[in-house]
Amino acid sequence: MPIWRIRVRVNASELGLNAQDVEAQLRGGEIAIYARKYQLHQGVFSLDPRTVAEGEMALIVARLREIAEHAAD
Repeated sequence: MPIWRIRVRVNASELGLNAQDVEAQLRGGEIAIYARKYQLHQGVFSLDPRTVAEGEMALIVARLREIAEHAAD
């Protein structure tokens, strides 16, 4: 049985932050969001949806959006 992952690829030149920056901000937020960091050096981190309770995915998406919007400022 496959183990599903949500892969987030960060385009550092477009965002102005690299994957390490985004992952650190996820971890350091009011609600800590932990990612799998195996491919950070390639601009990618993963989230394990098996550990996400109903309604939490919306919080994760909102936090990613917030990080991206602040990076654009």
